[in-house]
Amino acid sequence: MAAFKGKEGSIVVNGDPAVLLNSWSITFNNAIAEDTSFGEDFSSYEYTIQSATATVSGCLNVDSTGSEQLILAGETALKIAVLELYIDATKKYTGVAMISSFTVTAQVGNLIQATFNITWDGGCVRS
Repeated sequence: MAAFKGKEGSIVVNGDPAVLLNSWSITFNNAIAEDTSFGEDFSSYEYTIQSATATVSGCLNVDSTGSEQLILAGETALKIAVLELYIDATKKYTGVAMISSFTVTAQVGNLIQATFNITWDGGCVRS
């Protein structure tokens, strides 16, 4: 199994890099429903539907088109047509994204930080 270095990752919004954002994570969720019948001794379950969420964060750079698109999507409830979270130069997660919330933090002496919480609309694909 190959190991990847975090520095090889990147975030791209509608084809534009989100400059200075330097962290992302993705979580896949599998809903499970019980399908046990009368007379069975043990519970049984089935997968029903999947969902995925992501978080991207880092320094806020309003001069970056990709970063500005994230802010605009969060402020105006617009869908992001193509959000790409790159593992390295060729491997990535891609999908339509919605900003469920975002936080901007400013501290004296520090760069302004931003965190975006994302819900994938229709899932995301690893390629």
